[in-house]
Amino acid sequence: MDFSRQAKIVSVNLRYNFLPHFAIACAIALAVPTIFSISSLTERSAAQPLEYLLSFAGAFLLTPIFYPEQNKNVRDLIRSKRTGYLSVCLVRIIYSAIALAVVVGAMVLTMKHCESAVTWKHFAGGYASALLLGSVGFFFAGVSDNVTAGYMAAVIYYLASYAMKEQLGAACIFSMTLGMDFSYKYGSLALSVIAIAAGSAAVHIRNSR
Repeated sequence: MDFSRQAKIVSVNLRYNFLPHFAIACAIALAVPTIFSISSLTERSAAQPLEYLLSFAGAFLLTPIFYPEQNKNVRDLIRSKRTGYLSVCLVRIIYSAIALAVVVGAMVLTMKHCESAVTWKHFAGGYASALLLGSVGFFFAGVSDNVTAGYMAAVIYYLASYAMKEQLGAACIFSMTLGMDFSYKYGSLALSVIAIAAGSAAVHIRNSR
């Protein structure tokens, strides 16, 4: 593996593609205390701000993975490079997933500092919800070759999850808030991986034609 090439990919993508979306994710995190109380919350009520609002950070970090290639000139340029397009997307997925963990972790630590009863489960569960919502946007953006469609799908999924709640089981974003068994979050993580893999496969098939 050419680590210098991978490092260059990360550097270019962080500078031109990632920072605006990361800024939006951070803005969502900063908005949480203005909409929800984060002080002295019980274990169950502490899940609410993480699942009901912070989960959108996942949508803004993962849905636009394919955004640069919406420009045909950029797409043709990337295809002409030695590094495969999916390899570039994998790098984007990895640093976006790490950034999401940082955003969720920072919020959980802030809530802990405000004397809310948060534990590692709130971090893992909040991360799983945000990753699931983001992976839905990622999947539909990949299948449709349209990032806007990915954002719309994430919003529709959020509303469907709110309306159907327990009926969705592991696919429900709000399982902690609803008091459902924490094991559902492992299912949410698995569904996220499947959605990301399926979206990547759809892009690969389309590009190989």
